[in-house]
Order: sequence, then structure tokens, then C-alpha cells
Amino acid sequence: IGSRLFVFGGYGGYGEVYDDLWALSLDAYGGRFTWENISSQLSSTGPSPRFDHTAVVYPVTPNSDTFDKLLIMGGRDLSTMLHDSFVLDLASMTWQADGAPLLPSDVCNNVCDGIESVPFHKVFSFGGKKGMMQYMNIVDVMDCGMQVWSTPSAEGSNVPCGREDTAWAYDTKTSSLLVFGGWASRWLGDLVKLNCAAIIGPPYACTSMSPQAGPVFGEKDMVIKGLRFKPGKVQVRFGNTEKNQVVVDAEYIDNETIHCKTANYEQFGPMPVDVKVSINGEGWTVNKLVFNYFANTAARNSMAFGPGVLPKVISGVEVPFHIQARDTINERRTSGGDNFSVRIVSADGLVTGDARITDLQDGRYEVHYSVPKAASYLVHISHADLGGNESVPLRGSPFKVHATDPWTQHRVLGSIPGRRKVSWVLVGLPLACGDHLPGQEQAAG
Repeated sequence: IGSRLFVFGGYGGYGEVYDDLWALSLDAYGGRFTWENISSQLSSTGPSPRFDHTAVVYPVTPNSDTFDKLLIMGGRDLSTMLHDSFVLDLASMTWQADGAPLLPSDVCNNVCDGIESVPFHKVFSFGGKKGMMQYMNIVDVMDCGMQVWSTPSAEGSNVPCGREDTAWAYDTKTSSLLVFGGWASRWLGDLVKLNCAAIIGPPYACTSMSPQAGPVFGEKDMVIKGLRFKPGKVQVRFGNTEKNQVVVDAEYIDNETIHCKTANYEQFGPMPVDVKVSINGEGWTVNKLVFNYFANTAARNSMAFGPGVLPKVISGVEVPFHIQARDTINERRTSGGDNFSVRIVSADGLVTGDARITDLQDGRYEVHYSVPKAASYLVHISHADLGGNESVPLRGSPFKVHATDPWTQHRVLGSIPGRRKVSWVLVGLPLACGDHLPGQEQAAG
């Protein structure tokens, strides 16, 4: 780690099993390396004495090469197999047992190593022994961001037999682990390659995209954010399987941004699909981004409702109504981004109103409009349906409304009563302390 080599525990012969941590300084001073027992510098309780265990370092910060943690797992002592794990925080030099990532079963003599991946490194474990003559050939993977182990299925006909004391190396060009030899009641001399590209991925990654939903017609601008993008031939793939994948060309903007148009997905219909990026053919990203294709919004199926489309409205103030978008199969839309327009014109065509539309991002649109004076108006609502050159009127559009002046004074008919003494009549009004009726004297005191 950096300029130091760490060694934890081990078997010293003659029944001696250790739980100390040593560091070998690789900064040769005067041509000599230096060993130091740093056990006394550690805080909290660490692993019990053991040997044949696993030790691996990894970073927990995304897109980082700074190794934050040292993980000690499993192994055995003189009497039993161990199924526990401890993490040493290398910044504070403190042992942590609670929440430490743990393999599914007790194991010793397995091979374990961390491999760089974006945004989080991956730790691979293979083989080992879980009991007398019980050799394993399982591959386990830990994502260093979540720090949780999983056991992906390994495919292929040339599956190696269970073994311990195996040697392996990682080939960055092919994203493959090369497994050689080991012990399975006899020494083995085979060489097996495990392709890890689907887990490791290329040296770049996607983190987010906008928008996250769009019509199956495609051709919507999309911005993909990520890490370590680079110039070259950039492609974006939409789809979940080989049978429904569509690839489009994209544009490199900077090392964190890619721009493209969403793929036309009409032949497959509305559904959620995975979005992956490839640059210069280095492989597709493995981070899971999902784009939701929906059926195109249809103006003939969408509807408007609310006070603003009723026959009588008020001039000079904003009047609201809602638009509910529906798609070509008459299902309610559940995301935003539609191109609705609202236009208010007087019946004689001489006066226009002002309108504003708020996208609620759930298939509904809140509209407010106002007209300057009392008159009859037509509220035109339309949508730019994909595949057409003109906006299509919404169902029921235009809506006929009549605006009245809210400040019109009402006429009072009939003769006005003459001057007279008023008799007070109070109906159902409670009197508060200190109140009195007209003509009554307030009680003294």
C-alpha cells in the first residue's frame, strides 16, 4: 500500500499462530528495506490469530486510486475454520468488525485480489477449502462501493475443478483473470481464463442521464454524465438483449459528458431498457442506467379539465386548468416532456390572452391563462404529435369560454327607503363581556 508492504498473522511453526501486523518499508534507505511491527499503533479489537486467511486492500471512494481499507477474512487456526471478517481503516488505523464484508461461507486458502473498475473497484475471490477435502471453485465478487459480496453465475464448458493454493493474474487487455494450478489432493498444472468484462467493464463509467424517459419515436436529446470519458468513436446502446438492442452514434463533450439522440424504438414498443456506452470499441459500460420508453403522446386521446375550460371565466385574473396527457393506446402518461401549446384568442380574433404551462413531470400539465377584458374567447390547446409536421388539437379543442368583468357594479332596483329611526335586530350574535344593546345602559361597576 503506497510504499509499504503489509503482512498480517500467519503460521510460524511449532503450533505458533499470530495476529500481529507488520509493515515492510519499500523506500530503501541506504539500500536496505525496513520491517516494523505496527500492531501497537492499531486501535480497537482486530482479528484473532489465524493463517491461510485472505488479505486485500481496496478504495471505497468512487473513481479513486487511494486505498482506504485493508480487509482480513476467514482462514483457520489450529482447531477450526473461521467465518469472520475485519476491516482496517488505513487513515485512522482502526479495526472495524461491525458491517465488514463477509463471504457466504467459511473458507481458507482462497485467492483474492482487487481489480480497478469505474466508478468502484471490484474484489474477486476464487477457490479455497471449506472443510477437509472440500475444495471450492466458486467465484465471488465484491463491489467496493456497496462492500457486499455476490456470487455471479460463471458460464462456459471449461470450468476448473475446486482447488486451493491457486495462483492467478489479471490481464487488463482482455479483462480476464488467468487461474493457474493449485492443490486438490494433488498438484494441478492447468491454466484457465475467466472473462470478467461484464463485471469490470471498460476504464470509464456512466453515472446518470437526462432525460430518463422518452417516446418510442426517439430523436430526443440525451445527456449522459459519467467518469473518465475520452475522445473517440462514441456509441450508445439502448436495449436489454441482443434481440432488441439499438445502437446510435454519440458525441464526446468532455471527460464527464456525452450527448446523443435517443434511439427509435417503435419496432419493440414501450418498455424500460438498459443504456450503455462504448468508446473506441473498448466494451460496454456495466453501470446500470435505465431509460423508460413510452408510447407517443396522442393529442386525440389527451384531455383538458378545470375552471379555465368551463363556459364562464373571469377576465383580468389568472384562470387555471389541467391537461392529462395520454398515449397512442389511450394510457395515461406518467412522465413529462410533452410539447403542448395553449393559445387564447377572442371570438373576433382581435384580442389575445397570456398563458403559461407548468410540466408536473407525471403526465399532467398545469395551465394558467388570463384575458385582458370581458369577451368571448376560444382556448386552443394542441400537441406536436411525433411523426407529424403540424400540431394536433387536443380532444375538445378549441374550448369556448365567456369572460366577465369581476368589477362590474350591480344595479339596485326599487325605491330607496326614507330616513327613519333604526331598530336593531340581532340574530344569533353572542355578546362579549362589555357589549350592550343600543338603548341599554351599560351596567355600572
